[in-house]
Amino acid sequence: MTDTPIITNGEPVSVDNDLRKRNVTKNSGAEEEDSGLGKVEVTIRYSAQRNKLIVVIHKAINLPGLNSDRTSDPYVRLYLLPDKSKSGRKKTRVLKDQLSPVFDETFEFLCNHDDVQQRVVDLTVKNSVGMFSQSKSFIGQVYIHLSDLDLSKATTTWYPLQIVGAMDVSTVSLQGSHL
Repeated sequence: MTDTPIITNGEPVSVDNDLRKRNVTKNSGAEEEDSGLGKVEVTIRYSAQRNKLIVVIHKAINLPGLNSDRTSDPYVRLYLLPDKSKSGRKKTRVLKDQLSPVFDETFEFLCNHDDVQQRVVDLTVKNSVGMFSQSKSFIGQVYIHLSDLDLSKATTTWYPLQIVGAMDVSTVSLQGSHL
């Protein structure tokens, strides 16, 4: 297994090539009915050697058009709860005028092995808007409980987005369809 250096948030990150590869089945989950807010495809794995949780945001599909031209300028914001500090926030780049953006960005969270199973990934898809824009900024959200995943291997899943704030992080279980 070789590592491929990439640049994420202005910093070089080394990512296993196996993590970037996805098993794509005939029904990838993209065709399943969703909440009308779209879905996001995410791969999650824990590297015990590096004490890091690795999260790859692949793409989103069927996002609603929130701008006046019926498009959105989406990006994904991540927190590894319970840390919701500004320093713990990660974001993808903004992709202008997209309803099915392909991000393919990798993020790493420092987290020891004993704590990772109690953590929750807070993933929010947002619409980048100007200060005086009338467009909505939130598209949808999902909480991913790491205790529901086998973190020893990369797990790629489609997660349907829900209304922001509609989910209680303490009661949400794994939502999505594994590939």
